[in-house]
Amino acid sequence: SDAFAYCSGLTAVDLGKGVTTVGSAAFSYCNSLATVTMGNQVTSLADYAFYNCAALEMVSLSGGLQQLGQRAFFGCTKLCSIQLPEGLKSMGSYAFYGCTALKAVSIPSSLTTISDYAFRGCTGLTELTLADTVTSIGRNAFYGCTGITMLTIPRDLTTLGNYAFHNCSGLTQIRYNAVALSDLSAGNYVFYKAGKTGLTVTVAAQVTKIPAYLFYPYSSYCPNVENIIFEPGSNCTQIGKYAFANLEYLSVIELPDGLETIEGNAFSRC
Repeated sequence: SDAFAYCSGLTAVDLGKGVTTVGSAAFSYCNSLATVTMGNQVTSLADYAFYNCAALEMVSLSGGLQQLGQRAFFGCTKLCSIQLPEGLKSMGSYAFYGCTALKAVSIPSSLTTISDYAFRGCTGLTELTLADTVTSIGRNAFYGCTGITMLTIPRDLTTLGNYAFHNCSGLTQIRYNAVALSDLSAGNYVFYKAGKTGLTVTVAAQVTKIPAYLFYPYSSYCPNVENIIFEPGSNCTQIGKYAFANLEYLSVIELPDGLETIEGNAFSRC
């Protein structure tokens, strides 16, 4: 661990063919490090591997990378792009926390869990692609990602952590594809302060239920949902309690023909 930590004169790193693991805090606080290149033999980046490398702009991740530790790129404020390889299986909490220059993220199908705080405060993020195979999005995962305009909730998602998209104020469109998402709690704040005026939510045809408290703001600062659209041929039969409650800007909704159950307070105070 800490192999090259605080090497202030280091500007570039090329990990050779023999390196398979980058150890804990190996390059942390290398304040002049700008570029990192690694071959496909690297399978693991340990916790804090490039923690607070403030000058880091370009990283070429290993195509064989399977594990990305917690806080691996925490505070790399100049990192503008990252390509997560297909085959990545785990990503630790706070992995890209505060990477304010990061512009685009695509989550590969091999990564099913997005950990807590993984991309919190990535204010420059404008493009986010989540594979349909993502089953869990952690607490605060994309909190404060104010640049995201379009969001697709993955098909296989079952767990959505509190504050996951809190203050994603740039959202104009949300496409809801999840077919088995569990009911949320009253104080989830998932979409608290989310979206611009005119935010449209589109519910995919395969969705059979809208979970309880999905867009419920619990207190003030409701998400700016103005339109709710159920796709033609919608299979939705149930809308959970408080799912769309307190959406004070809601003006248009057309409920699907096959809807059977609207639970208590589903649209109260809209």
